[in-house]
Amino acid sequence: MAAVLPACTGDGRERITVRHLLTHTAGLDDDAPEVARLSAARAPLDAIVDEALRTPLRFAPGTDRRYGNLGSAVAAQVAVRATGTPFPELLRALVLEPGGLRDTFRPVPSAESGRLARVGGIPGDPSPEAAHPAADVRATLRDLLRFGQHFAPDGPRFLSEAGVRAMTTDQTGRDFYDGANNDTHYAQAIGFVLKGRPGLRELAGAAVVGHLGSTGCLLWIDPVERAVGAFVSNCERELGDIWYRCDRVANATMAALTRRT
Repeated sequence: MAAVLPACTGDGRERITVRHLLTHTAGLDDDAPEVARLSAARAPLDAIVDEALRTPLRFAPGTDRRYGNLGSAVAAQVAVRATGTPFPELLRALVLEPGGLRDTFRPVPSAESGRLARVGGIPGDPSPEAAHPAADVRATLRDLLRFGQHFAPDGPRFLSEAGVRAMTTDQTGRDFYDGANNDTHYAQAIGFVLKGRPGLRELAGAAVVGHLGSTGCLLWIDPVERAVGAFVSNCERELGDIWYRCDRVANATMAALTRRT
């Protein structure tokens, strides 16, 4: 990566790979004060990445996992530097347009801003102009479901089958505790998690993949049951028991979808 991001050297940074970035195993420190300040201030992507690569690593790349948004930010900057194309244009050309995601935006055009749901529980709504690729995509429920279908068996594809396989199978060879005050452990794919996470602790099979995101939004794909589910809300996920509410929603949905009559 140092050939694309020269700052990615020293302190073990030269060993970071794109796979590390997308599996939360790069050792980047989201909680470092200046990184957190820039992210909260919605600083430009290059400023966040430059600071992230100056901050000491939490652990050597590939030796542990800590969930965070910096991996997505650095991976986005790698793509920008490698192609010379701004990230919103790359997202539109490589994902949104071929995926048929007509109601998914980054950034949100001013003409569409009136459609945004207000997010409760945080001081002010996220800005449509926010720069962080892990936190500023806006989509409808229909588009979230459509996105999930691209990873389901026999579904449409904007990625190669090899790419879909990387995003729906274990990429680290180890399980991780989710930190949610329960006994659930899960495996990490590229972007998605699997083995009973997210939101499907009781009823998920080992092959289920998905993600629980900001504002209590949930997407899951069950290749065995050939089902895709999505749930959206406008509550910051740290509030109350939103994590467990998503569990209950997803479990009830899967029970209904798989009931044999």
